[in-house]
Amino acid sequence: EARHAVSTALALGYRLFDSAEVYKNMQGVREAVELSKLERASITLQSKVSFVHKGYAEVFRAAKSIASQAPGGYVDVLLLHFPGTATDAGKNDSILIWKKIDKWVIGDVEIGRTLRAEAWKALEDAATAGLAKSIGVSNFMVSHLEELRGFASPRFWPPAVNQVELHPFLPMEDLVQYCRKNGIRV
Repeated sequence: EARHAVSTALALGYRLFDSAEVYKNMQGVREAVELSKLERASITLQSKVSFVHKGYAEVFRAAKSIASQAPGGYVDVLLLHFPGTATDAGKNDSILIWKKIDKWVIGDVEIGRTLRAEAWKALEDAATAGLAKSIGVSNFMVSHLEELRGFASPRFWPPAVNQVELHPFLPMEDLVQYCRKNGIRV
C-alpha cells in the first residue's frame, strides 16, 4: 500500500517521491504526506502523465487531474511518461505491455511528432498555471530531446528532468552525455 510505504519513507527522512498515473499511487502519497504534518514545501513530488493521453486537451486534463490529487494541489515535477502513445494497446489498457514499445515509439513519425509537440505544450501551460513547478520527460532518447528542442518554448527548454532506466547493463552513455551537456537532470 502506497500510504504505508510513503509514511515509512517519510519517517526515515525520505523527501522525494515518484508517482505516475499508471502506478495509481498518488492517493496513498497524498494521505501519507497529509498524515505526516510535514510542510508540503519540504517534500518533492514527481508524477508522470500516462502515454494513453494523446494531444493537448487530453494531456492538459491529465495534468490538472494529477495536480488536484497531489497535496497542495500541485506537483514539483511533472513528466511525460513516454515519447509515444498507447494507441496500439487500446485506450482502456491499464497495464503497460512493454513488448509493444518499439511499435509505440516508431509508429507514424509525423503523428508522433505532432502529439509530442501538443503534449509538451500542455505541460508548459500546466506549469504556467501553477499545476507543476517544473516539467520534464521520461524515457526520451536523444532524437526525442532534439525534436523537443525544436518546439519547446525558450522558457521551458531544456526539460528539467529525463527520467530513464540506468544501470551497468544499460548505461545509455550517449543519452547521459547529451543530457549533461544540455542541463537536463537524469
